[in-house]
Order: sequence, then structure tokens, then C-alpha cells
Amino acid sequence: MRQDMGNVIGAKKAQGASKPPHDTVTFLKVILDQESQEQENKVPLYWEDDFRQFLRDKNQTGVLHCMEFCLDVERVQRMIQEEDHADTDRKRQEARTARLKKMQEIGQIYLFSGGTKPIPMQNQVNREDLRDDLKDLSLDNMNEVNKELKAAKIDRLVWKDG
Repeated sequence: MRQDMGNVIGAKKAQGASKPPHDTVTFLKVILDQESQEQENKVPLYWEDDFRQFLRDKNQTGVLHCMEFCLDVERVQRMIQEEDHADTDRKRQEARTARLKKMQEIGQIYLFSGGTKPIPMQNQVNREDLRDDLKDLSLDNMNEVNKELKAAKIDRLVWKDG
């Protein structure tokens, strides 16, 4: 998924948009950081939409799906951090339930047969194991499955071929 982001700033630069990052890892981090900011502090990331449209126009939907998979896995990691910092048991339980739903959603979208955004993985055995574990996901085995998700995020085909 290593992409040269090129000049995707476009004509909207004059409206106060920031410059896009030059590498994919920073690109993903900036998107996630932007999502976590409060609404009044957000600066529109026009280049994010431009880059997504560029991938669609170049018929590189596989790369787009891999990018979205990586973003979703990172969102789960941030949900874990929020869960750890929850100040009441009720909030912690709500965060765990939300994380469970998000992980199941990742499986349905990216790993299950007939998913809307299938991603390639080099290790098909790990892919099938992860798919099965996400299908049988419960609150008890979420931490183990999370480790598998993080391993899938760094799979060679997710980053290279996309």
C-alpha cells in the first residue's frame, strides 16, 4: 500500500487546508488524529477525499480497501485506549461492547466471503483463522483476536500489493 501521494492538494488549498503527508503511514495517522479532534478544532482534510477519489479513478479499489482496513484496525486500537481510560465500569462495558461490534464489522466487511471490501493477505491460513475467530468473537476472546487483527494489518499484501 505504499503510495506516492503526489500533489493531491487541488484547488481547495486556498480555503485553509493543510498539506498532505508524503507517506502512507503518516497519512493514516493524520486521518485518525483528525477524527479524534473536537468538531470546532477540525480543519477539513480535502486531500484525503482527493486521494480516495484518485484511487477510485485509477481503479485501485484494492489499495483503498486495504487503507480503510488499516484505519479500522487502528480505530479498534484507539477504542482499547478509551476503554482503559474509562472512569466507570458502565463506560468500560459500553466501550467493550462497541469494540466487539467494530471488530465483527471488520470481519464482515473485509474478511468474510461476500464482504463488501475484501482485502488480500499473503498468509491465507492466518486470514481464515482470523475470519473464523471474528465470526465466533465474544467479550472473552477479544484480546486474542485483536492481536490477530494487528498482525493482519501488517501483512505484506495489505501494504505492498493492496
